[in-house]
Amino acid sequence: MDKIAFLVADELMQQSVATIIQTYNEKLTQHSFRIKIEIIDFPRLIDQARDLIHQGAKVIITNSGSHQILTKVIDTLPILCLFSSMNDALYTLRSIAPKYKKIHLLLNENFMFNKDACPEELRKKNRLLSPLQPG
Repeated sequence: MDKIAFLVADELMQQSVATIIQTYNEKLTQHSFRIKIEIIDFPRLIDQARDLIHQGAKVIITNSGSHQILTKVIDTLPILCLFSSMNDALYTLRSIAPKYKKIHLLLNENFMFNKDACPEELRKKNRLLSPLQPG
């Protein structure tokens, strides 16, 4: 039985992945896949991934920041990137924008964020920090 491991940022993402996986449960069972979803323990990220490999993971799916780290140190199995979308970022920004005068976005090089796609009130508050995009 093959194991697919997810390393996700928080409980909300863990629940989201679990919900999506549940919709495919019958197909996954037919193909003998087991799913393990763990919240990332950042100080132990590399050891956590190695533990999953030791437990039989055949692939690790994680967010873009962890993907960047893990692909540099693990080459024995595929490390896939679970990308967030611009819509995900806009949803989060809109929900927190009323509470803050400035919002600093620390983005890694894999996240493509189009500041011009934000509504004007968000563009005024956003400060992008990314290797590819000047603040």
